Order: sequence, then structure tokens, then C-alpha cells
Amino acid sequence: MEDKEKNQPNESNIARRERLLGTDMTDKIHDEDAEITKGNFFGNLWYKYKWVIIIASVFLLVAIVGIVSALNQKKYDMELSYFGPVYVNNALHNDIQVTLDQLVKDYNGDGEIRVNFTFTTYQGQEGIENIPENQEFYNQILTLEANTRALESMNSQINSGHISFYIMDKSIYEMYKGHFITAEEILGYKLDDSMMYDSRAVLLEKTMLDERYPALAPICKDTVICVQKIYTTSEEKLASAKELFKTIVELE
Repeated sequence: MEDKEKNQPNESNIARRERLLGTDMTDKIHDEDAEITKGNFFGNLWYKYKWVIIIASVFLLVAIVGIVSALNQKKYDMELSYFGPVYVNNALHNDIQVTLDQLVKDYNGDGEIRVNFTFTTYQGQEGIENIPENQEFYNQILTLEANTRALESMNSQINSGHISFYIMDKSIYEMYKGHFITAEEILGYKLDDSMMYDSRAVLLEKTMLDERYPALAPICKDTVICVQKIYTTSEEKLASAKELFKTIVELE
């Protein structure tokens, strides 16, 4: 008996099972592959590239949402910024925004007036020096840090060129005046010298702005209006900034 088993040829477990049970296991082993290779085109495609398809679909969905959002986003008629010592709290910001909505025109012709007003509070060296002596030391440090951050923000905004129209404290204007175009270039005529701070800036206190629109009075003291040269700003935004400059100068 032992000799008989020794004479049996070596066989795999699968072959042995087929011999004993009388079934062909090869078909079952290859069932899944056969189903895929012999299935339809989309089944094969999904089996081989399902993660590529999933990732690509996610990117496509994000792109579609972004495009739709961009198309539906309403454009501002005017974007303007204030640089100065006045801190514009929520109540003042709301008053200024409502007032500007009345002052600005529908420059882009979409039937709505939308204004984006931003501000940067900067005390300057004079403001730091005038901190009351009894103010706690850490508050002085915080003011210095806030001033440093504000200066960085102003530098970044001016150098980016995204906004053309500015209301600036006179001392801050001195830091950036080389960036602006002349009032004569904006208006097309020479303005009375009494209204001018220099050739590129008009004194807001010499206009009728704070009288006509009292809500703007807090940001009119010791400030000028000016229009930045075009950098990344579009021609349309620059034209709108010039139009607002002219509107303010010619208020009666």
C-alpha cells in the first residue's frame, strides 16, 4: 500500500480536489476575471479606473460650482479704502456704507448699486507718542503691534493695485503720494488751489462731502481723496474711481 502511494504522481490541492469531487475548479477561480473581461465596456472601465473617475468627478464638480458662483457673483460699482487714525466700528461702518450707496452711481450698469468700503486704522508715530502717560504699558505695546500690522496691510494694498479710490489721512498720504494721478488728469481741468493738498490730492474738508453726507464726517477730518495709478486694477474700476472723485469735488 505504501508503495502504491509512493508511485502516485505529485499533484496540487486543486487537481486532487477535482479528481476526488469530479469538478473543474479552474472555472470558479477565474469566474471574476471572466466576468470582468467579458462584461460590458463601462463595467471594465469602472473596474480598472474607478479611483481616477471618482477623483476627476470631484475636481469637475468643484470647478463647476466655482464657475457658477463666479458667474452669479455681482460686481461692485465702487471699491474704496480709508487709511487713517479713526477706528471704524460696526455702527460707523454701516452708516458709511449706507451713505456711499447714495453717493455712488451704477457705474457698471447692472441695475444695482454695490459699494465695498474697507478701512485700515493707523495711528502713525504722532499717535503713538500721544498715548496717555497713565495708560498701561501692555496697551502701548498692543498699539505698536497694531500699527505695525496696519502699515504692512497698507503697503500690501497699495502695491497690489486692486483698489483705485482712497480716502487718506494727510500724513499717510505723504507716504504713498507717488502712486497717485493728478487731479487735473482726473477732472480734465485745473481745480482751485484752495481745494488742493497738492497736485494729486484734494482736501475733503474743502469739499461739501461732510455737509451733504454727515455720516462721512468722521473720516473727512484731515484727509484727502486720491486715485491710484492703474496696476492690476481694471480700466473700468479706474474710470469709476475717477467718476467718484469728480462727483465729490463738484458737490454743491
